[in-house]
Order: sequence, then C-alpha cells, then structure tokens
Amino acid sequence: MEFDIYTSWNPIEISSSSIDMRSLTHEMGVLVLLFEEWTVGKPFKIVFDSYFSYRITVESGRIKSLNNPTLQVFGQTKKSEYLDWFKDESSGIYDDQEMTHYSILCQDGIIDVITSCIPKTGRII
Repeated sequence: MEFDIYTSWNPIEISSSSIDMRSLTHEMGVLVLLFEEWTVGKPFKIVFDSYFSYRITVESGRIKSLNNPTLQVFGQTKKSEYLDWFKDESSGIYDDQEMTHYSILCQDGIIDVITSCIPKTGRII
C-alpha cells in the first residue's frame, strides 16, 4: 500500500495532541477554520485567503490515511492522491500553479485543503 508523504507543518503551537474543529466558513473565496485543543480548550483559527479545493471526511472514511505513518495533526505535501485528483478533474488548467495540500487531523476526521497561499493562524481570545 502506498501512502502520501506528509511533512510537518506547524501553523500554531498546541499543547494537546488532538484538536476539534468547531466551525468552518467560506465567504468570497476565504476559508476560515475554527478549532479548539481537545483537552485544554484553547481556541485558534486557520485562515486560507484562497483555495482551490477542500474536503472534510469523517475518521471512518479515511482508514487508509489514518494508517499512514507520516500523517500528523498538521501536515503538508506537494504530491498526493488528492492533488492528482484535482489536477485531473481540472483538465490541466492549473498546471502552472504551485499548489500545496494541507492536511489537518482532528478528533473525528481529516480536513484537506489545496491552496497556493500560505495559511494564516491565530489564537482566539
């Protein structure tokens, strides 16, 4: 079985090994994800100023991914099945774009975002 290879992406320092997604909004091309650290309740957000695609999949729908030894709370890759699918579906119109696949492992699922921007993060007070 082949796995996507994720490298570490550290958008924000967390003290818990697990996070919960609290909400997702997208408006006028901006994707905003709100999270909370599982045991300590510290909220934070990740903002993608633009994106090509995103998906949220429940944990039981990603068993293969959960067995991936490189999957972590925050991961990124330049080559993945999801990127290949997106490029194929878009018939090459984005071939000249530099894209990154960001993966966020939550308590009950996985969020994947394909973007060409660097996400912004911050604590919510």
